[in-house]
Amino acid sequence: MSQAEALALLLTRLSPQHPQRQFLEQQLSWTNAGKRGEERIKRKFNEFYTEEDFRVLWDVNLKIGTWSVQMDGLLLTEKGAIIIESKNISGQLHFDEKTGEFSRVNLAGERTVMENPKIQLRKHIRFLTHYFKMKKLIYPCLE
Repeated sequence: MSQAEALALLLTRLSPQHPQRQFLEQQLSWTNAGKRGEERIKRKFNEFYTEEDFRVLWDVNLKIGTWSVQMDGLLLTEKGAIIIESKNISGQLHFDEKTGEFSRVNLAGERTVMENPKIQLRKHIRFLTHYFKMKKLIYPCLE
């Protein structure tokens, strides 16, 4: 069962007045938006072309001990690896370079602080660098 399915099922069982209902509805909304973004990037990726041989892996989940990552996609060629991430976020986006804070202001003017995608990407690069070294794989774009 997917996370979205589990959240939707849980919400059918909760009363409208449950104190966690709004939080869970927001989580479901974000999960569904993320899935829509991932599907959109997969469809757009069909337009990608290179003469070089490549392989795209979608919904990549890797783990080293307790350290785990989830990437929307991973493009592998003989020359390098490219992490593919999709963010399906509406509203005005704000990146504060000094603090690293990432936020969104929706149409109602509500501000939501979110995980900075740059930080997520750096974590994925650090993980893949370590993972590939462990597997004795060399990908120049990660070094």
